[in-house]
Amino acid sequence: MKRATPLWAVVFLVLMVAPQTWAKKEGTRTLTLREAISIALKDSPLVQARHSALEASRENVKAVWGSHLPQIDLEGGYTRLSDPVAVVPIKGFARRPPFFSKNIYEWKTVSYLTLYQGGRISRMVDMARLEEAVSSAQVRLTQEELVANVTNIFHRIIQLEALKAAQEEALKALEKVRQDTANLLKVGRAAPVDLMRIETQVAAQRQDLTTTRELIRRTRETLAYFLGWPPTTQIEPRGQLKEEPFHLQTSLEEALKRRPDVLAARKKVEEAEKKISYEMGAHLPHVYLASSYGKKAGAGFHGEEEVWQAGLYLKLNLFSGGTISARVREARARLLEAQNILLDTRLKASREILNAASSIKEARARIEAARTALESSRESFRIEKLKYLSRAGTVTDMLMAQAQWLNARARYYQALYDYQAALVAYKLATATILEDVKR
Repeated sequence: MKRATPLWAVVFLVLMVAPQTWAKKEGTRTLTLREAISIALKDSPLVQARHSALEASRENVKAVWGSHLPQIDLEGGYTRLSDPVAVVPIKGFARRPPFFSKNIYEWKTVSYLTLYQGGRISRMVDMARLEEAVSSAQVRLTQEELVANVTNIFHRIIQLEALKAAQEEALKALEKVRQDTANLLKVGRAAPVDLMRIETQVAAQRQDLTTTRELIRRTRETLAYFLGWPPTTQIEPRGQLKEEPFHLQTSLEEALKRRPDVLAARKKVEEAEKKISYEMGAHLPHVYLASSYGKKAGAGFHGEEEVWQAGLYLKLNLFSGGTISARVREARARLLEAQNILLDTRLKASREILNAASSIKEARARIEAARTALESSRESFRIEKLKYLSRAGTVTDMLMAQAQWLNARARYYQALYDYQAALVAYKLATATILEDVKR
């Protein structure tokens, strides 16, 4: 009978292998673009800060609206006087005399209710709600910009990885040519200068490969930042760059209506208009109710009696040194500022939309040109390599063909990235970039 493996040996193997497996899982995170965007929208500190600002603006609306309701306070105090005074006023000739004391204790509830204030409270509520709308637009704008940044960086890593693979392939081909040239040099069929040229090209190719690897590392750190992760997190994007079809169908005016920055600027104009009404309300009378109820007592809490009062009051400013009028003029100037900012925002947004559409068309043409150049340079390098190995060509021609082939591959990958970046720019400009995330 076959002997069973001891339990302690199984436990030992698990403890030895498991930490390495866990470290591998924790050390490298493989993500698709959709997963990366989802994580960024959830964990990004900037997005969370915008949500906190939105929540603060919502609470501010509640706080301002509370001014419509009665305000009730509890007051209490102690006063020490130089001479005795009546704790409470005389209430009639047939009543007992009031109690006099130098020490006065009092406690009471005080209520206050505004009946009319020139519409200033309502204007304050309106402005608070407009600020809430601005904060909501800023949340959306931050989300859109975050999605655009994550998408571009994600695609940049994929592009650099493809470039690195091309450089590694080119380096491997050069090293093979160097070995073949060294063998030809031993039998006298190649010149020493040919080998030196190839070795120079190999060194340059290694340097380019190192540069690309370091650029990939820095780009991954940037992606980790936008995801809200530590920069040391190893991220492995999963996907590929491709020329996906895209049709420009959104009209300019529809795109402008959707853009959160245009919406925020429009709300700022409305808020500035409300601000004028709010400041002009200071010229109007302020009508309010005020009442209080409590008790007063003298030294040792003697002579304690109830006291209360209630009244309807009107307050009207007759002269403020021109302060109210100056604030009205300031509010009107702020309105002109907000209107000009709105106009500038619309013009800027229109330019971004048109430029993004133009960039898509340009990127498509660049992909076609790069694809044609890639096929031609690949065939040229293959021919020049065979000619050199058969001694029908020179090493210079072969190295030039190899460099052209590598440059063509780099331009092709760059064209694919530029096309994807142009799509992202167009979706960001037309405020449709979040629609792909929600699908």
